[in-house]
Parts: sequence; C-alpha cells; structure tokens
Amino acid sequence: MLGHHPSIGFNVSLSGDWVVLAAGPSQRIGIDVERINDAIELEVARRFYAEEEYCAVMQQQTEEQRLRQFFRIWTAKESYMKAIGKGLSMPLDSFSTVKGNALAEKQLINGRRWYFRTFTLEAGYLLTTCADTYDFDEAIQFYDIASLIPLN
Repeated sequence: MLGHHPSIGFNVSLSGDWVVLAAGPSQRIGIDVERINDAIELEVARRFYAEEEYCAVMQQQTEEQRLRQFFRIWTAKESYMKAIGKGLSMPLDSFSTVKGNALAEKQLINGRRWYFRTFTLEAGYLLTTCADTYDFDEAIQFYDIASLIPLN
C-alpha cells in the first residue's frame, strides 16, 4: 500500500533471469531490461528507429558495439513508452533518444524533458530507466528473490 505516498511511481521489466523494478518520487517512470541478443538483425533499426538513432547504431566501429548501441536505444525507447503509459503502442520512429552519436541523458520529447540512465547488469544485459525528473541512484541495488519472498 502506498498510503500517504500517492505520488510514488514504479515500473517493472523482465528478461531472462532478471526482474527489475524502478521506483521513485516521479509518477512517470519507466524501466526496461534486455539481453543483448547477437541474433538480432540490425536492419530492424533502419525500419523502426528514428533516422538519428539508426545512424548512432551504424556509426559504431564493431559489430559488438553496434549491438550494444542498438539495445541501449531499444531499452531507452521502451522505458520512455512505459513512463508515458503507451507501452509499444506508438511508432518507435516517432521520437529519438539520442543526441549525435550517443544515448541522451536528457532529451526533449514531445515538448517535455525526459531523463535516461543506462546500467549494465551481468555481461550481456542492459537496463535503462526513464523519468520526468532526474532522481536516479548512482548504483543498482540487487536483491535475491529468496530474500524477498519465502520460496519454501
């Protein structure tokens, strides 16, 4: 129960063995976690990303860097769409999460300022949070599910 704290927002995402939660004083908060999948065809970025984002992917030096950039952008886009309550119902190319060749830490999207923070989990996983206020922790707090929920 949120009780006396109705302004607290939260969002959840899962991928593989990871379940992640973002919570904070902003009611508009989103999070996405994804495994970097080397089977993805990077041409997906040409078809679905904003032009600036596609260029940010393809300008990376190596295939590994291109994949990492692809998923940085993907997690940013999905966390933004979750923060505004749209999920994947809006066109992915209708907004951009990059400035120049890099993921923006803050970006004006549809007249509103949004803040992004990307973290690397274990090798092969990225997560990005998005909120309308910059109130991100410097580090991720990890909990084993067994410490939160009795599994006996």
